[in-house]
Amino acid sequence: MHLVDITMFYAAEGNGVSTYLNAKARWLARNSRVRHTILSPNVDSGGEAPRLVRVPAFALPGINGFRMPVSVRAPARLLHQAAPDLIEVGDAGHSAWAALKLRRRLGVPAIAFYHSDLPRPVRPRFGQTAEQATCKYLAHLYRQFDLVLAPSRDGRAAARHGRAGRAPPVAGHRQRRVPPVAPRRDAARPPAPAA
Repeated sequence: MHLVDITMFYAAEGNGVSTYLNAKARWLARNSRVRHTILSPNVDSGGEAPRLVRVPAFALPGINGFRMPVSVRAPARLLHQAAPDLIEVGDAGHSAWAALKLRRRLGVPAIAFYHSDLPRPVRPRFGQTAEQATCKYLAHLYRQFDLVLAPSRDGRAAARHGRAGRAPPVAGHRQRRVPPVAPRRDAARPPAPAA
């Protein structure tokens, strides 16, 4: 299986999205046979477990050095070349539309991760109309994914109240379900719980 994460919010070090993806990459490398690739405009291509692929992008002024893909076409082409079995999207921009494009064309399952409540900072800066438009955009976008995940109960609540179109399951450090990945036979087994 080949899992491809795509987001404009990944930088090899720093921020919550990076922390999440780096922890996932370490877990996958230790406990599974899943190949893992991260596509992001904020990395140099190369590496193993995870493999990093740079997406062509331009700098976003005032947003901590993050870059936005130049178009939907470039990340869609890179996704197609990566030949994923599953795509996880970490932003609601070009990366999301690129994943949905591949989902429609090739039937590759695509899930989205609702990392932050985007409408929340929009309202104080741009007003209620902009907040409502953002909510409609997110609902339209996330409705097209096979699954939407949220990292916390707050994220789930935001999504449930019209922010992302439907209530995603909660994922993250408190989730009790085991990731749906077949463990390697040689992976160390956790100790049995004390009786």
